[in-house]
Amino acid sequence: KTTDPLEKVNNLFKLKKNKIYLANLTLSDFRKFRSLKVKFDKKLTVIIGSNGAGKTTIVDSISKALSWVGSTIVKKNGRGKPVTEQDVNIYSRTYSEANVQIKIGENSDYIASLRKTVKGAKETKNSDLEALEELGGLFRVINNYNITHEKLEINLPLFVSYSVNRTNIKSNKTFNIGKISSVSVGSRFDA
Repeated sequence: KTTDPLEKVNNLFKLKKNKIYLANLTLSDFRKFRSLKVKFDKKLTVIIGSNGAGKTTIVDSISKALSWVGSTIVKKNGRGKPVTEQDVNIYSRTYSEANVQIKIGENSDYIASLRKTVKGAKETKNSDLEALEELGGLFRVINNYNITHEKLEINLPLFVSYSVNRTNIKSNKTFNIGKISSVSVGSRFDA
């Protein structure tokens, strides 16, 4: 048995029951969603939907939240990706919010909110990032401890996504509108 508190925390992460996972996501006036609540499976969640359904919005909101954990693992007071003007739903009168709950096992909750207040709103709502910064700091301290004591570092779960920026497609091809004689519309899946 060890008396070193960092060693005790480090050992807790090694237990299967104490795996880290994203438990919940709540979006409010975030891009296309006025309100969305998602509860994630502990092991694997796959998001499937038609074009324009909001898959990228969900993934981007998660990515923004996790960026605060990652940035504070790298260095204390690191900065992640904020909610921007482009993330605010066009009908919002108050603020846009991405709220996440990250769990380590069943007993440790890290809940945070990334927010952007709408221009002209009566009240300002700032982001509440303390839990994400705390989680990133915890991993930074434990991994530093493990490195200095010649132990294996703790790995974060894998989050994989790809995003397509549909509004900023650039091409070096040009065309003359006068030379187009007809337009044929096929399937939305035609490349």
